[in-house]
Amino acid sequence: MANNIEKIMSDEEYYGKLPKKHIGAIALIFNEKRQLLLVKPTYKDGWSIPGGGVEQDETPKTTVLREIKEEIGLDLNDVVLICVAYTPKSGIKPETLQFIFYGNELNEIDIHKIKLDEREHSEYRLVDVREADALLDERQKRILPHCIEAIKNQKTVYIEI
Repeated sequence: MANNIEKIMSDEEYYGKLPKKHIGAIALIFNEKRQLLLVKPTYKDGWSIPGGGVEQDETPKTTVLREIKEEIGLDLNDVVLICVAYTPKSGIKPETLQFIFYGNELNEIDIHKIKLDEREHSEYRLVDVREADALLDERQKRILPHCIEAIKNQKTVYIEI
């Protein structure tokens, strides 16, 4: 045996040294005309797909259901994971794992029940997917086509953007 046995790290030291990643969860929600629901955040420029950051000890699915309730006032129960997207760090934006869920279709009654949290979002819009491309930030714009394809194929995908 070697005389220079290295000190074994405690679990706290070991886990404290592991890298940290930002985790988010969003939901693609459509109307019966296959238009995508977007929200306009008050805290940044542009439009966004509803959702948000996963909090401590929260699952991505719990996050997306909570965020939808908070952001647009709807209770979605039937969301399906369609995509996991890895995005590397870019400028001030951290490395991210994004869980994207399909939130199905809203009918006219559901759409009229939308109630925005005005502290976070100033308005919502239902747009054709092609129009969404011009409104979303670069990350969501690059993820969207993969998600649409996953919905069509009824197959969950993993992508690196």
